[in-house]
This record gives sequence, C-alpha cells and structure tokens, in this order.
Amino acid sequence: MPALDGLRGAAIGLVYVHHFVAPLCGGGIGTPGAYAAAALTLSYTGVDLFFVLSGFLIGGILLDYRDSPALLGTFYRRRFARIVPLALLCILLNLGAQTAGLYGPPAGGEPWPWAVYTFFMTNLWMAGTLSWGYQPLAALWSLGIEEQFYLAAPWLILLTPRRYILILLTAIVVAAPLVRLALLTINGGWSIAASMLPFGRMDCIGSGFIVAWLVRHAPARAWCARQRLVLLGSLALLTAGMMLLTQRQAGNGSLPMAAGGYTVAALFYALILLLTLLSPGTAWTRLLGWAPLVLLGRWSYFIYLFQGLATGLAIGLLFHQRLAVIAPAGWLQLAAGTGGLLLAAGLSWKFFETPLVRWGQRHTY
Repeated sequence: MPALDGLRGAAIGLVYVHHFVAPLCGGGIGTPGAYAAAALTLSYTGVDLFFVLSGFLIGGILLDYRDSPALLGTFYRRRFARIVPLALLCILLNLGAQTAGLYGPPAGGEPWPWAVYTFFMTNLWMAGTLSWGYQPLAALWSLGIEEQFYLAAPWLILLTPRRYILILLTAIVVAAPLVRLALLTINGGWSIAASMLPFGRMDCIGSGFIVAWLVRHAPARAWCARQRLVLLGSLALLTAGMMLLTQRQAGNGSLPMAAGGYTVAALFYALILLLTLLSPGTAWTRLLGWAPLVLLGRWSYFIYLFQGLATGLAIGLLFHQRLAVIAPAGWLQLAAGTGGLLLAAGLSWKFFETPLVRWGQRHTY
C-alpha cells in the first residue's frame, strides 16, 4: 500500500528533521529561526508514528493468521530477517568507528556494554540510568521497545479469545498512560524511565493494533466510514492537543509527554492512519503515494539506524573533519550529509535489505 509507505516516509522525515534540521534553526527571541525551532518541537514524535504503524502492520498479520500453525515460526523468522542483520551492522560499524577514533566526542559519553545494544535493551538502560546514553547508538531505544512488543504480541493474541481481543487492546492503550503516571507519582524525576520502559509506549503500538482490528471487522469499519465527521472532529481536538504540547516545548522524555502527551500523539497518528485507510483514491492518499515519499518510507529503517553515521561520514569526507553525529554546522553540510545518507540508504535497500526480506518471505503463514 503506497500510502502506508508514504506515512513511513513522513515518519522518518520528522525524525531526521528533529535530529538535523531543528538544531540549525534558532536565534534570538522573535526571530524566524526561533519560531521554526519551536514549531518543530514535536518532530521527534515521528518515532511514535512508527510505533502506530508497527502496531497496525504487525497486529494485522497476527489477526489475519492467528489460526495458522505456522504463525510463530514464520512471524519470528520474518521479523529476524527484517530487523536483526541491519541492526547488528549498525552496532558493529558505530562501535568500530568509536574504537578507531573517527568520532569527535559524542554526547552521552562512552558506549554501554555491547550486549545492551545487541540484545535490544537500550531502552531499559536508558530507563535505569535516566539518560539517553551514547549518542550514535541512542536510536536503538525504539527498536528495544518494538522487539519487546514482538516477543509478547503473538502470545497475547494466541491466548486471548477472539471476542476479547479489542477489550485487551483497549485496556493496553488505557493502561500505558496510567503506568507512566504511577511512576511519576512515585518519583517526578522518572519521566525518561516512564517513557522508555516496555509499557511506556504501548498506547502508541496498541492504538495502531486497534486500527488493524477496526478495518478487519466489517461492522466496525462500516461504522467508522459513517462517522467520518466524528473522526475528523476528534482529529481536530487532537491537533489542538499537539499544538498545546508544542507551545509547552514538550520534549521526548519530558514530564508533559510522560503524563499524557504520548497518548495524545498515539491517538493523533492512529486517527490519521484510520482516515487514510478509509479514504482510498483521495487527494490525501495520492499525496502519501508520491514516489519520493514512498521511496523514503522503504528506506526508512536504514535512515533511522544510520542517520548519524552516514550523515557524519559524508560531512567528514567532504569537509575534512571528524564525524559529527549531533548536528551539521551549517545548511551546506546538512545538504551534503543528507545526500550521502540517501545514497547509502538506496544501496542498502537494493543489495542488503531486499535479499533479506525475500529470504524472510520464503517462510509463509
């Protein structure tokens, strides 16, 4: 579905803007740069859009093939082929660059033990240390949450009677902010921990899972189609909520986000996804199906993992400096780094990721 690839492209675009464009915007109070930086405050929620899409896509697979005896084996083989090899390559190259002294001093100090990254425990270490850790590998926190979801989700669906699945998913979405609030009640300084623990973003993943259930359940889908104005009104309210979080400069791992902001973002993106699925052939889905955006979506996994290394390497080679993984020094460096990243992403998709995906698809449900 090109529109879903387009949403993926929008998600990775938001994340890249957060890491590399927003830091270049700034200036004194009231300047255009300051307004731009403030407007981009929630660009990091592109990760939450990824979570919603994962909940929808993985949830759809589990709902469609729930009764297949090949479900577990096929599911885990395909997830392994898509996620693990590229993640291991990312870890190996980043730690190799650090050992070789190619990086300038990155934020977050020295890397954590290699097993933290290899076994997708980065989010747990962030929760335990209340820090983002070693910057070049910090993006692995979201993979940790997704992998922990992948381990548990098939069993939850298999063990839950079909008529109770929607109740289970709704309970997960409602419980996630309550768990975060409980942690914040114990200690108001635990906002990062509340955001990074496995349950911390289950409202995002669970919301996407609910969308998967709604579009597969004929009466529910028909009801949603009839209530388009209600959905649009709800989206307007959630947009106002996102604007309020932007006005409060609510960053990732901040108290406002942990207290309820992530739930607002989860429902906001889930409604966008639902309305996209209910609106085939419209100007909106044609926009999401725009070829460059679709291509960006297909390359999004590589871009997410290698954005610091590939961008920094391109800048370092062209401008004769050590790798910089926080932000380019200027717009010319950003353009050069982005070009290098996209070139590397295209090569990875063609020669590395596509063969692995095809290998995974040899195993059928």
